[in-house]
Amino acid sequence: MDMTKRDVQYHIGLGQGDAGGYCILPGDPGRCERIAALLDDSRFVHSNREFTTWAGTLEGKKVSVVSTGIGGPSAAIAVEELHQIGVHTFLRIGTCGGIRLDVQSGDVVVATGGGMVLNPENRRFMRDHGTVFYLAAPAEALARRLARRDGETEQDIRDRGLDLLDQMGLSDRAGHYPHQLSGGQKQRVAIARALCMEPDVLCFDEPTSALDPELTGEVLAVMRGLAQEGMTMLVVTHEMNFARNVSSKVVFMEGGVVVEESRDPKAFFQNPSQERSKAFLRTILGETEQEEIQ
Repeated sequence: MDMTKRDVQYHIGLGQGDAGGYCILPGDPGRCERIAALLDDSRFVHSNREFTTWAGTLEGKKVSVVSTGIGGPSAAIAVEELHQIGVHTFLRIGTCGGIRLDVQSGDVVVATGGGMVLNPENRRFMRDHGTVFYLAAPAEALARRLARRDGETEQDIRDRGLDLLDQMGLSDRAGHYPHQLSGGQKQRVAIARALCMEPDVLCFDEPTSALDPELTGEVLAVMRGLAQEGMTMLVVTHEMNFARNVSSKVVFMEGGVVVEESRDPKAFFQNPSQERSKAFLRTILGETEQEEIQ
């Protein structure tokens, strides 16, 4: 694929003509080749971060297979960028519903986004703008997530949603739709949606994996603020500076096994006890900090 073309999308690395009108979206990049093998004339197209692309044909129609990685935000990025280059039909496949005992291997599960897809306004939006994730505008999406407290009116609930957007630095984006938000803004909306449930613990799985450095800073700033306010967070991340400066406990794992853990994050980064930890930190932190690791 010619990566010099002008209209290449930032995350998926594809441009006009690189994808068919139909696209299959698995989460795991490792599944793309196996899925594409079921098509005619399958071939590898491109890979960037979690977004791996294969293509083939089905009854003469070009079909693309693009992985989205884990989580809604990266899937939303993939869908929006694919739509920009001409994809009009998406088939999301994966383990949705996998924790339900009544869902069997081979069943087709249609996820409706908590019922938002059934909203006539959202159907019109999909018709006019294409299929997107987070179909409702942020303030409306948050209002639907908030549980009604005794004596609260609809306006009270909406005001709480707006307060959460303001906490995320997004009060001026309350009426915007997903395609009008940056990747970092979408991730902050996702955090606000989680906070709507008033959780005791927030879990983040690589919350900045699909973002460029500037947008990564936006999301980490919000998470740093939550930590300062006392929110308990469990974060899987490769953002080492964030882990060192914000966390209260660090666990280094490899292959699903705990290699080392420390309740003194700064001590872990300055003087890890395990050789594997030392090798990892030297690699990930770069040459400027290698000498600090004993």
